[in-house]
Amino acid sequence: MIVKILNIVVDVVVRNLGNIKMKILIVEDDKTRIKWFKEELIGFKVDIVETAKLGIALCKSRKYDLIFLDHDLGGEIYVPSENENTGYQVAKEIAKSINEETPIVVHSHNPAGAKNIHGVLNQTQLIPYSTLVTIGLSDKIKETFCSK
Repeated sequence: MIVKILNIVVDVVVRNLGNIKMKILIVEDDKTRIKWFKEELIGFKVDIVETAKLGIALCKSRKYDLIFLDHDLGGEIYVPSENENTGYQVAKEIAKSINEETPIVVHSHNPAGAKNIHGVLNQTQLIPYSTLVTIGLSDKIKETFCSK
């Protein structure tokens, strides 16, 4: 009888594991990209912010399974990492947060900015946005991060 109950409990737990949604943070300011991320990540729990300040706040208060991080925010392009509203500033805070070991995809087209982020967070993967669009996200995320 106890074995039967334990098997039922295990079945319920295993079934519910499939319902756990990955928590993903996206730090991005471009409306077209935001729309694309939303469409690609249906079925995941996604937070999207457009500023470094909001990204930092969420990274300090919530644990994520995956973070997508752009460097140039505020509608600007090819900005220095020292600017206040950049993904680099978010990365510096991630390194000191509960997300310090969270996998991060840097999808910026600013190579210097992306390199600076990678210098602060060695768990980053540098994948420009155009490449993300080409490969698609949903299945790749499941393959890469959910099979572990």
